[in-house]
Parts: sequence; structure tokens; C-alpha cells
Amino acid sequence: MPRARKGNALRKGGQRRGGGARSSTQADSGSSEDEAASEARSTTSDCPSLLSATTEDCLGGEAVDEQSQQENLEEKLKGYVDCLTDKSAKTRQGALESLRLALASRLLPDFLLERSLTLADALEKCLKKGLGIAAHHLSWYPHQPYP
Repeated sequence: MPRARKGNALRKGGQRRGGGARSSTQADSGSSEDEAASEARSTTSDCPSLLSATTEDCLGGEAVDEQSQQENLEEKLKGYVDCLTDKSAKTRQGALESLRLALASRLLPDFLLERSLTLADALEKCLKKGLGIAAHHLSWYPHQPYP
């Protein structure tokens, strides 16, 4: 039995490796806004940045009143506070950065007063989880060059 070429080799599950151009019908069907929106949502992290506009906001086109914007922002901030205690260092860093940007761009005194202990506790846990990483990085400094 002849061997398949490298570019056309079958993968597990019977799928072929990419290497050929897609037909125009496949390219046209893949460019719809709904598919692009679902793909964008599937590739974003658990704690997305506040500065990026969501796809629903862009496609909706309706003016949202101030109260619902405030509620949406508070829900996002609650999610970021929850992400501060995540196992992944990248997720924690993203949550810290998003919180920093949100608090720098908008005054939220009521939100902060209501959740000051929760926020302080989450920040403390986040910093404690990062101590092992910081200690590892600092241990390289005096003895040998940083990897």
C-alpha cells in the first residue's frame, strides 16, 4: 500500500492535514458575522479586558442606558475578583490588569465600599499564590543569570 504524502497524511479520526486552499463556498460561509462572533468568544480567556468591546455590543447597535452599563461593569468586576484566586498565573495577571484599568477609568465608590473586604481578601490570596513564582525568579538573580 503506498504511503500518503506528508501534506495529505490522515490524522486520528480520519481528518487530513491542512495544506490545500479552501473552496470559495467554504470561505464565503465561514465569513458570516455569527460564526466570527462565536469564534471570537471561544478564543477569549476567562477574564477578558474591559477595553475590548464585546461582539454583542457591536452588533446590537442599540443605546444602552447608564444603569445597565453600570450593572454590566459591576458584573465584569465581580468576575475579575473571582479570577484573582484562580490557579493559572496568566488568569490572575489578566484579572489584575483588568481591575486596574477599570478602576483607573471609572469611579466606583459604591462598588468598592460594598466589597472592600472581599476585594482585599482576593488580592491577598492572589499575592500569596504569586509568592512561589516570585521566589523562583529571585532565586536566579544572585547566583546565575536569569534564564
